[in-house]
Amino acid sequence: MNVNEKIKKLGLARSYLNHNKKAEEINTDHLHALVELLESPENEASHGIFEDCYVYVQGDELVVTPSIAPNDSIQYILILEDGEVLNLTLDRGKIVLPNDMPFGYHQLNVDWNNKLYSSKIIYAPKQCYMPENLQSHKIWGCALQLYTLRSDSNWGMGNLTDLQQFAAKGARQGMNVLGLNPMHLLFNEDGRNFSPYSPSSRILLDPKYIDWQKLPEAEQAMAQFYSEHNEIITDLRSDDLVNYPVYSQLIFLAAKISYEQFLENADSARMAEFNEYIKNSSESHKLICLFQVIYSHFFQQNNEIYSWQQWPLEFQDYQSQAVQHFAIEQDEKIRFYQFMQWVANEQLASAQNITKESGMSLGLYRDLAVGVDNHGAETWMYSDIYNCHVSVGAPPDALALQGQNWSLPVMNPAALKARGYEPFIEMIRANMAHAGALRIDHIMGLFRIWCMPADKDASFGTYIHYPLRELIAILALESQRYECMVIGEDLGVVPEEISKAMKAADIYSYKVFLFERENKEQDLKSPQNYDECALATLSTHDLPTMAGYWQSIDLEILQRLELFPSKEDRKNLIEDRLHFQRAFIRAMTEQSDTSIPNDISISELDEKMVIALAHEYLASSKANITVFQPDDFLAILQPINLPGTTDQYPNWRRKLSHTIEEFFNDEVRLSQMKSIDCKRKYSAIKTGQLKS
Repeated sequence: MNVNEKIKKLGLARSYLNHNKKAEEINTDHLHALVELLESPENEASHGIFEDCYVYVQGDELVVTPSIAPNDSIQYILILEDGEVLNLTLDRGKIVLPNDMPFGYHQLNVDWNNKLYSSKIIYAPKQCYMPENLQSHKIWGCALQLYTLRSDSNWGMGNLTDLQQFAAKGARQGMNVLGLNPMHLLFNEDGRNFSPYSPSSRILLDPKYIDWQKLPEAEQAMAQFYSEHNEIITDLRSDDLVNYPVYSQLIFLAAKISYEQFLENADSARMAEFNEYIKNSSESHKLICLFQVIYSHFFQQNNEIYSWQQWPLEFQDYQSQAVQHFAIEQDEKIRFYQFMQWVANEQLASAQNITKESGMSLGLYRDLAVGVDNHGAETWMYSDIYNCHVSVGAPPDALALQGQNWSLPVMNPAALKARGYEPFIEMIRANMAHAGALRIDHIMGLFRIWCMPADKDASFGTYIHYPLRELIAILALESQRYECMVIGEDLGVVPEEISKAMKAADIYSYKVFLFERENKEQDLKSPQNYDECALATLSTHDLPTMAGYWQSIDLEILQRLELFPSKEDRKNLIEDRLHFQRAFIRAMTEQSDTSIPNDISISELDEKMVIALAHEYLASSKANITVFQPDDFLAILQPINLPGTTDQYPNWRRKLSHTIEEFFNDEVRLSQMKSIDCKRKYSAIKTGQLKS
């Protein structure tokens, strides 16, 4: 196979349309460098009679064409997901699958020349799940960075009990949805890596969100623990930033004590529940828990060992004899990590139950990060799928002239198919659990994602393509099974293929007020022109708060840190911000039913008035779902994350300025929420969804 054939087989783009919709040719040397990094012996493997996996969508012709058809008398065995076995034969060189085949995951087998050939058959519905109430209501809620929540009971970081309290109080104000940051597993005692968008695994939950004070078997022990560590907890709670290293040590110590108490105090029913949870856990679930034990083992020996690539060679392969022996020896420690997952899932399920019991129609919407950390459990466990020598990111554009290297490993599409898409399936299942909706970060990654050598910037990259139709089909199948709707974060350059696929599959779009424009004059999009099948929000975790945006706090921080590429870039961004402020005033005076003078100046609008106007404006939109940030209700200036920075700015650490009790006890905020609720109901009436 020559290099051009390899480029095509690997799904690498030779050119693309940039943010100005102009064709950009990819440097040949850059393509060849990526080929060298991405190709593997598996890419050349022959799979015999079948492909690794066939994916069909309702309405497709259900036929399999074997690459080798022995003869018409050979029997093919179709094993349905429920265990039913069907015998099939060739019909003019094709295997015709039953028209009434149920949606799900099936297996096609044939025994030929004393060798068994198998393939996974996936049959999926056309559309993702869609809640009926979205057809007759326009709902609203808050998007939380859970760790930022303050309370009088947590130990310095928002936890799942805080989430339950926020949900119950929010429901009383009319909220029907609560968005969450990714809840993915980060790292154990190592508190150095705390970005929710750079997890060790997207399959398991981060146990740092557990409230160990709520474990029935450990209440007395935790009361004593709290008393003994009261000074540390008080300091952690009062700090304006989450102190992850100290908090992680504290919470894992509490977890170990709680596990000991559970083993000592749990009754037979509770112990049976835990054992059943372990029994039903997937193989990857167990491997990730094993990874955590190994990680902890080497980290305790040397806290500079933060990556599995630094482990002894025999531990870098999860199938090695050394790892198997270690797993047997450390079985009880593995059970401890499984125990934490069990408790985390119980508490997250309780939070979703409370949203429903409180009257929320959608409840929690969870967030799926675009990738995993190079040094985490999934790259260790799926080393055939993740290539740590190639990073994903974004191509060069006006805001990032060199593009973006997110330092997340690329996923090999051929290797993913070879596994029957199982890693993708399990990831989707794990994140749809205990949720009414799933937001997929950078949903364009289901079709293509920018990639580059890990040690280069994005200008050395190109797009790598994925089987969009197959991945959307799996998404729809799991969405229907979990009754969990899907929201795709489709910001930036969105290929037409993605837009069409999202619309066809009933996947909601993601609209950000700060970016939505009506025309070339940069007028803000009017409320009546927002897409109905969308979640609309003022800002995101990667953007300034509304108050910070209005006052250009982010630009001040960038200037202080000397992170502007040039004076010209700074000047352009300042001008852009001024254009937004003028457009904001025009929109509020011309298109909103709010009453502010037409001749009001920018300086006369303080941030609290800006936030109130923006809330009402977005609440009036046609979008079926709108979410707002507690940070904006509180007029917080500092962003939660400043893209382009690492340790120059305290990303993912800044807390809210008030406790949950204080947040819901303020009459001004309650009035704002009441106004939003009324605007949402009125918007539904205007669009004919509700009768007045």
